[in-house]
Amino acid sequence: MQSTVRAELDEEEKIDFRLGRSGYIVVLEAGDNLRDLSNVGLEHESGGLLGSYPEYVETLDLGDCQKAYKVVLLYDNDYLMTFFTQAGAHDEEV
Repeated sequence: MQSTVRAELDEEEKIDFRLGRSGYIVVLEAGDNLRDLSNVGLEHESGGLLGSYPEYVETLDLGDCQKAYKVVLLYDNDYLMTFFTQAGAHDEEV
């Protein structure tokens, strides 16, 4: 059993992380349509970012009274997208 676990761990260490294969980092700006982010797999028909189910949302303190949000979506077991946006940059519903 121990040799099997060790072999699996050795294989995991050899995996190269690549954003294109494992998920992108997306910076959302004021004026971006968060209800239609089809270019990153969040279609208008399902509500875009607002219709998604994030793994978590985190508030980031940027200093000088500025805040941002980090929204993490798990598309499947191997693909994770991270979205960043400035607090207050979008309409009230967002």
